[in-house]
Order: sequence, then C-alpha cells, then structure tokens
Amino acid sequence: MLFPPTRYLTIDEVAKLMSVPKSFIYRRTCRGHSDPIPSYRFGGHLRFRLDEIEDWIATHRVAHDELPRLEAGVRRTAAASKVVRRSNRRLQRQTNSVKSRSG
Repeated sequence: MLFPPTRYLTIDEVAKLMSVPKSFIYRRTCRGHSDPIPSYRFGGHLRFRLDEIEDWIATHRVAHDELPRLEAGVRRTAAASKVVRRSNRRLQRQTNSVKSRSG
C-alpha cells in the first residue's frame, strides 16, 4: 500500500473542529495565502488530514504572556467607534421601520 490508511475530513468537519465559519477555512486554503491550512483537493472537493490540522492549530497557540493587556479606562479606537455608531443607526432605522408598519 502506497499510503497508510487515513480518514480525510471535510471542510464542515474542520470548521466544526476549530469552531470557525467555513469561510475562514476556505480563505486559509486559497492559493497564495501567507499561512495556509494544509489541504488536499480531490476534484472539486477539499479534504484535510486530522494530524496535519492538529499540527497547524498547535503552531498558532498564543502564550498567555504574549496576549495584549487591557488597561482600565482604555477607549475604543476611532474605527471601532465608527462601526458601533453605524450599527446603532442601522438598528434605529430598523426599529423605526417596524414601528411605522405596526402603527
């Protein structure tokens, strides 16, 4: 036998294993990605080996002391504030739309 028996995982299984959306997996398997997830393509089907996925995940472990510290009173960045304002306006428009339909 050329290869040892291996069970290949589907994209759904890998996404569930990693608790991420399938779109994350697809992006990480695109040609030219700087940090690709190891994968195999059989026709139009992506498949993954569990041992390679586990190795890839292990290389992305972040040590606790490497995580950024949040200081008390830290303010949002301007970009984050803009996103929050836009989201609040959208929610307000939706609320007004529902009220006008029901009233």
